[in-house]
Amino acid sequence: MSQVIYLSLIGYYELLKTIGNGGFDKVKQAIHLLTGEFVAIKIVDKAKLGSDLARIAPELKAMKDLRHQHMYQLYQVIEKNEYYFLVLEYFCNGELFDYIINRNHLSKEQARYFFRQIVSTVAYMHKKGYCHRDLKPGDINLVYLGTACGSPAYAAPEILAETNYRGDVADVWSLGVLLYVLLCDSLPFDDENNVIYHISSYLSQESVALLRLMLQIDPTKRIRIDDLLCHSLLINHVYTEPAK
Repeated sequence: MSQVIYLSLIGYYELLKTIGNGGFDKVKQAIHLLTGEFVAIKIVDKAKLGSDLARIAPELKAMKDLRHQHMYQLYQVIEKNEYYFLVLEYFCNGELFDYIINRNHLSKEQARYFFRQIVSTVAYMHKKGYCHRDLKPGDINLVYLGTACGSPAYAAPEILAETNYRGDVADVWSLGVLLYVLLCDSLPFDDENNVIYHISSYLSQESVALLRLMLQIDPTKRIRIDDLLCHSLLINHVYTEPAK
């Protein structure tokens, strides 16, 4: 595989260490030889994708369409017989999940800081006609959002029930679970019970009120993302970047 990668990228990129692995792909840190800029190259094995190969085209279209300060950028796509090479903007800060684990607990200010960025990014995606459908800390880097992977703990009830649903409304549920995790360092409920959740005494009344608006079982009663952006929890506080 290394020889194929080398032949495909020779003269353009120098591959460095592996920074991510998946079932059908791996991500390598690389240097763009002309500019000396670090990039991330996602190497997708077409054979391992199987029937999911048809998903690549619409996902690439979405990546090309979306341009936001909190999302990584797709620079180039190189397609060969056996592989796709996706040249991406490189960030080294890691996943939000790891950031939380390494610090044991986020301050309320840090939680709001990250949540505001995430909500603004998802709202942008919705305006462009895209939905995430499964937001969770492991899909979120400290500068950008990744792609959906599928996690029952964060998925909206209507998705788990396999009924008709609106993707943008389902995203608000996932954002509610994510907000709870940012504030409390734990999930509000386990994978098998996403109906009843514990209200921590640590949470402010403002936070509890917002969580109740987001974690509504009935999708028609769930707060919409435009209203979420205007909620006092997100706008009535001063945001400063957390210390490294």
